[in-house]
Amino acid sequence: MSEQHSESPKLLAAIAQAKNVEVILKVVDESLVRAAEARKQREKDNAERREKEERDRRAEEFDRREQQSAAELADREERVAEEIVRKEQEATARRLAVESQTRSDRGLDLVF
Repeated sequence: MSEQHSESPKLLAAIAQAKNVEVILKVVDESLVRAAEARKQREKDNAERREKEERDRRAEEFDRREQQSAAELADREERVAEEIVRKEQEATARRLAVESQTRSDRGLDLVF
């Protein structure tokens, strides 16, 4: 029985060590799980950030193209308006020339 009593503290120490190892393994497992969850969350956050950056980039590009198109349209409308004014001025000048020539011809007719 003395052997049993002397073995008992060793057995108790071994059991305590085994329990400590189990506790340590459980803590390590939980830590690994939390680390994996944190990594997944970081990956998700990074993916969302990249998607937002891409949406913002596309929106900025769209706005830039819209502004460029609006500027080109304004330039084109200005050129068309200038062309209309030029043609109206030419038509007016031709009409005045014809009227002047007509008056001049009538004046000559009266002389004869």
